[in-house]
Amino acid sequence: MKKLNIYILLFVFGFFACTDSYLDVEPQTSLSTDMAIGNFADAQVALMGVYDAFQSTASYYARDFVVTPDIASDDAFVAPQNSGRFLQQFNFTTSPTTGFSAAFWNRAYNAINRANNIIVRSDVITDAPEEELNHLLGQAYALRALAHFDLLRIYARPFSWDNGNAPGVPFMSEPKISSPSRDQVSFVYERIIEDLILAADLMKKTTGLAERAYMSKYAAKALLARVYLYKQEWQLAANTAVDVILNSEYQLVPTNNYVESWLAEFTTESIFSLAMSNLDYSATDALGYIYLRAGYGDLRPTEEIRNLLAEYGGVRQQAFINFDIIAEDYFVAKYPGRDNQAGLDNVPVLRFAELYLIAAEAFANLNEDELAQQYLNVIVKRANPSAETITLTGEELMERIYLEKRLEFAFEGHRMFDISRRQQALDRGENCFSQTCFLPARDYRFVFPIPQREMDANPNMTQNQGYE
Repeated sequence: MKKLNIYILLFVFGFFACTDSYLDVEPQTSLSTDMAIGNFADAQVALMGVYDAFQSTASYYARDFVVTPDIASDDAFVAPQNSGRFLQQFNFTTSPTTGFSAAFWNRAYNAINRANNIIVRSDVITDAPEEELNHLLGQAYALRALAHFDLLRIYARPFSWDNGNAPGVPFMSEPKISSPSRDQVSFVYERIIEDLILAADLMKKTTGLAERAYMSKYAAKALLARVYLYKQEWQLAANTAVDVILNSEYQLVPTNNYVESWLAEFTTESIFSLAMSNLDYSATDALGYIYLRAGYGDLRPTEEIRNLLAEYGGVRQQAFINFDIIAEDYFVAKYPGRDNQAGLDNVPVLRFAELYLIAAEAFANLNEDELAQQYLNVIVKRANPSAETITLTGEELMERIYLEKRLEFAFEGHRMFDISRRQQALDRGENCFSQTCFLPARDYRFVFPIPQREMDANPNMTQNQGYE
């Protein structure tokens, strides 16, 4: 990771500089933090650099990190005629030297280093009101937690497989040059949780749709609820999700506005979305462009997810799936593009609907079936107000919660992670086009390889099972 840290520091504070002192960078192997952030304005610019790291198309939320968990699942497939993208994820042929796995590591640690530079320099900033500085610092902690959590989801075995005892990823709390070894999954989870609790305490409660493009107090709590769910801390997941549901400003989009809401920049349901404007969106490399027929149209919805949406999806079927009469095929319509501009969509990272499904899953695991039904039915009825009220219990209730999560968040980058953390098998069925149509539960290919360049540069790094 040595080269990575050097480049990150130079990029952030060379290109995002806002005082004359940045122009006088002396030749050296690392950039002194004393030269990087000296006042609140510097910190604000640096924070925009953290958000910018999450907007990467080639490896993060602007496309690849969202697409990968769906194309490596049973919800999407690569069309036979394609532009050559996402074939490794689709076929489970990812190697340590190529593709998404090799790129994502650098991008996520890039974001972490940028956040760390703000955190370590916050004590020298004296020209801002305490509330404003705390809110900025809280965003840095929350974004650092998000990046570490995403790294765990890609490169480490889920907590449920080994009770958190497997090798995770290095947790980086300082912007320093080093050769870290992999921290245990459970250790990284604890640090993520600490960061999110602190972030929520530091940040203020925000209002207004435009502020949904940034981390906030309840965005940190929403992410914390997801983290607790992945860690199987069922009571904490339930409590945190209910806190956000009852005390935050978010509201579910009404049924009759649901389809058109996907054309909006933000909605009442947006908790945290990465904003893409006409100036910074990724054009032909954007998330929506890979799905739409007006774009590449490479990735298509599977017959299974189409049938499930037709039976249980309600208004979501129209919002998520489109049949093109010219191509005579189905396409994903979830990212339609604003102003008739294919690919111009904000990318949802946290949506209010997820908190209801987190609460439902957590309460079901606590054998609190009535509470689980209560939160599940809110999402079921939003999709289809005339749907039959769910009164299932036990394992049948759990399966219905799983189905609702799959339907509501299809093509938002959740499916493979949910299959893996629940220790389920991936079965793509008879009409599978992939080289890999079935993965047994806990198969090593649910976890991606550590990039080879990291293995070569860091003597303390170890490779994941199956990729040695």
